[in-house]
Amino acid sequence: MSTDKDVIIVTNHTDVRGGINVTTISGLQILNNTYTTAKTAGNLTMGDNIHNNDTATREFKMAINAKDATGDRNTLKLLGLECVYNCVPTIEVIPISDTTKYWSNMTTWPSGKLPVEGDEVEIKSGDWVVLDLVETPILNKLRINGRLSFQNDPKDGKNINLRARLIHVLAGELEIGNSTNPFNASFTA
Repeated sequence: MSTDKDVIIVTNHTDVRGGINVTTISGLQILNNTYTTAKTAGNLTMGDNIHNNDTATREFKMAINAKDATGDRNTLKLLGLECVYNCVPTIEVIPISDTTKYWSNMTTWPSGKLPVEGDEVEIKSGDWVVLDLVETPILNKLRINGRLSFQNDPKDGKNINLRARLIHVLAGELEIGNSTNPFNASFTA
């Protein structure tokens, strides 16, 4: 690689990222947004980067050059972080209850209301919720820390459409039938 040329690597990422940490071989973190209009292609330092996580753009740009290849930045490490601010705390794993709650029952939800489009919904650790609707509203996020299973009628199975922009099965289970009781319809998620 030429020592007087900068190469800018631009990559998109479709996975949700709260941030991307760039660190040097010695562990020094290189901050995001370190190159702007004040830094031009001629004076970038290896590892200078911008992380743009807005929905329309979702791209990561990083400068690669050989000008300082002998310095601390000669080897870089990248670590994608799903969450940087207001992150989900560590989940306490609780055995899943034998008592089922039904999605369509308002008492299942802490708010006392059924989830609506755009909501962030959590199946709490230890809870077992049965999805008994044909279709959910489009949720912004569904976090499963307990068990979410699809209602399954062996005689008259109904198709189920679970709609969410993001589904995280963290400390839980998403059960769509099992070996002794296979799901008797179609589902989409």
